[in-house]
Amino acid sequence: MHRTARYALVAVVVVALLSVAVHEAMARSSPVDPERCGTAELRVEQVDGDSDLDGDVEIRTYESLTADERRAFDRARNRSGPVTVEPSLLVDSNLTRPFTVDGHTYPVTAIVERDGTRYRSHPRFDDCPAVALVPRQANVLLYMFDAIYRVFSPLYLPGLAALVLVGAYLRVDDWLRFG
Repeated sequence: MHRTARYALVAVVVVALLSVAVHEAMARSSPVDPERCGTAELRVEQVDGDSDLDGDVEIRTYESLTADERRAFDRARNRSGPVTVEPSLLVDSNLTRPFTVDGHTYPVTAIVERDGTRYRSHPRFDDCPAVALVPRQANVLLYMFDAIYRVFSPLYLPGLAALVLVGAYLRVDDWLRFG
């Protein structure tokens, strides 16, 4: 019985340590590199007027798009839902505009004008690695350990204190019994 309890305790401690490590790796990892993502989607919708444009907007003309960008734009404009495109097409593209946060640049929504009508082009990247330099196939495992951390981390410090107290009690008890 004691051996099983010790194995269970070791397993719980190992999972707790792994969850802390994964959470820190995900928090400190560089942001997602869209070119490493598995898929990307583009959704294009008409802008209803100048009131829909937020703040300082750079409007791109349809003529400034490359041939590949035009094909993707037209496919997305003619569909009610998003269309799948190559992720590299949306990076450093006229269909997106760069947005920099903490020194990292992300492709975000851009406004494209075609024949006097303005359209908002929304990029969305899927299947991206959760941690830089880790294959995206490991995302499920990483998200699982991160979820364990988010749910159980309030119990880590009290659990550690209880383990220290129980361990100290067992050591002192052995010392008092056997000298």
